[in-house]
Amino acid sequence: MAGLSDSSRFFRGVRADVRESYRLLNHLGSGANGEVWAAMLQLPPPVVEHDDVDEDPPMAEEKVAIKKIHNCFGQATEAKRILRELRILRHLRHDNVISIRDVLAPTSEASFSDLWVVFDFVDLDLRKLIASSQTITVPHVQWICHQMLAALLYLHSAHVLHRDLKPANVLLSGTCDVKICDFGLSRVVNEEDWKAQERALAPPALGLQRSSSLLSSCPKVTRQMTTHVVTRWYRAPELILLQRYTTAIDMWSFACIFAELLLMLPEAERSPSERNALFPGQSCFPLSPNSEDFNSPASLDQLNVIFKVIGTPAGPFGWVERSEMREYLHSLEPVPAQPFEELAPGAPAEAIALLQAMLQFRPSERCTVRAAMEHAFFEGMQQRASEELALRPVDAATIDFETTDIRVPQVRKKIANEIKLYAERRGAAGVGVGGCGGSSSEGATGSAASSATSSVASTAAAADESTERGHRQERGAPADGDPDRRVRPRRNSREEQVEGGE
Repeated sequence: MAGLSDSSRFFRGVRADVRESYRLLNHLGSGANGEVWAAMLQLPPPVVEHDDVDEDPPMAEEKVAIKKIHNCFGQATEAKRILRELRILRHLRHDNVISIRDVLAPTSEASFSDLWVVFDFVDLDLRKLIASSQTITVPHVQWICHQMLAALLYLHSAHVLHRDLKPANVLLSGTCDVKICDFGLSRVVNEEDWKAQERALAPPALGLQRSSSLLSSCPKVTRQMTTHVVTRWYRAPELILLQRYTTAIDMWSFACIFAELLLMLPEAERSPSERNALFPGQSCFPLSPNSEDFNSPASLDQLNVIFKVIGTPAGPFGWVERSEMREYLHSLEPVPAQPFEELAPGAPAEAIALLQAMLQFRPSERCTVRAAMEHAFFEGMQQRASEELALRPVDAATIDFETTDIRVPQVRKKIANEIKLYAERRGAAGVGVGGCGGSSSEGATGSAASSATSSVASTAAAADESTERGHRQERGAPADGDPDRRVRPRRNSREEQVEGGE
């Protein structure tokens, strides 16, 4: 339990009438730019219908996670990243996508520097689960991955590319409910660029259908998408080659996570220390700061690691836009692909086939989200995640700052407006949390997935104390969780935890 000094320090700068609704519990994690604490939210008492009640009803409480971001306006890039996540998540509603419960109002809207974002509490993330000594079954893998795909299907239908999908950004409850989190590096693609990538992937690659009236209502502003994604191990080859990217980048990242989950099967006979990332490269020209020479063997280490697994790609490479990249690919000595059965020993043949379909070098040949959801690996599931699409793209969510040279004071004003929106929802609902918590979709919960997957509560409860493994984290990456926090089964089907730090 947090002491009074912890609570005073953590909530310093929050309006008194807002912070009094929260009781700080324990520290969950810290990162380069923030910290995360568990807290109890005091809910308003139920409405009493009879006047003959002698005592006040007991105060109800709900467990939440609060992420405090320190000095969020110190750098324009970081401030935009915070605003981007606030905007995107305010526009999204899906059971398998994390939602913001509230953004706490500061004492001064004109000069605040810290930000407090409230999320529902979730037990753990996939990185911690994979690092534990726990094993899982094929039905567990099916249900976890089907929910991840459902989230991607929804995100892509809303024109959102996650761009930083990795185990630490996939939250998992004790009842196997999945929440995708951390949208600071995501991008909302405008309609013109979206149609261009649909042509690039060739129908029916995207597998998305929406009425033309919804499509025509979106703003059309063309811009070049950037190529920076934080964790290189899950980064698609086209990002390394400085290509314009598509929804296929998220499928590559998903495939990397899928491979790690398959190593948790008892049949794989892998200890936690042997559940390595599929492509643990050390550098990634031109995205790594230490890479100076394109011709240096180390400069393309991430690509070389990938090719050692999937084999050296065969031409033609006309789809690669940059001539120096095409020349490099042509210069490579042929390397055969590893048998995919060796990547996930003991995995079902259908799982190996799906993994191979997703780990295709050329984006247009990569298995799509909908095709993956309909793959034979998922046959026989007693309950499937909802294949819900967004009602409309959320192109307007970030267009007012992504396409312009916005300054920090302008970002501060926009974030202050976001805070006001949550305050208005909180006031309208008459509760201690903004009205945007939860999801509108109905079907993607794991409480009754199957007799096997419903037992994942005991799976999470039995997981060892999570410890950070240096060989699973990039050099210099900030810690994003308390290594001594024991995994516990969650208390309800909507608890989730925000990743601590960036």
